[in-house]
Amino acid sequence: MAIHRNYNSKEEFFTKRLAEIFNEYTNDDFMRTTEGIFYDSSHLVHYFTYLYGWDEYKDFLAGLIRCDFGIYFLEMINDYLIGKWGHLASKYTLTAFAGALYNTFTLWSTGGYVETPAQLSANLTQIFNNCECR
Repeated sequence: MAIHRNYNSKEEFFTKRLAEIFNEYTNDDFMRTTEGIFYDSSHLVHYFTYLYGWDEYKDFLAGLIRCDFGIYFLEMINDYLIGKWGHLASKYTLTAFAGALYNTFTLWSTGGYVETPAQLSANLTQIFNNCECR
């Protein structure tokens, strides 16, 4: 892809591609269910399965992290969570959760995706199960 012809900077390319991925994820998530809470197993398994299940997404996100542009991924996760779950939890709780999702994905991708989405979900659910939500 000719980034220099179609975009003004690498950052513009990364943010536009991330926006596309998160728009697709948002649409898919909306079609699935609106029930539950952000840290429940169903939502977490969906998150990890969605990002892992599409090689294009998995490779792009892992590459973004390797090239030290992961902050854009983290910002997208944070914006998504606050937009969807801001009525149920504080922005501090959701920002902490966004960091947990980002760091878990980073560790998972750099470790070769050994664990299943269900295993990752179980770990995060256990951590956030006592979350103080509004």
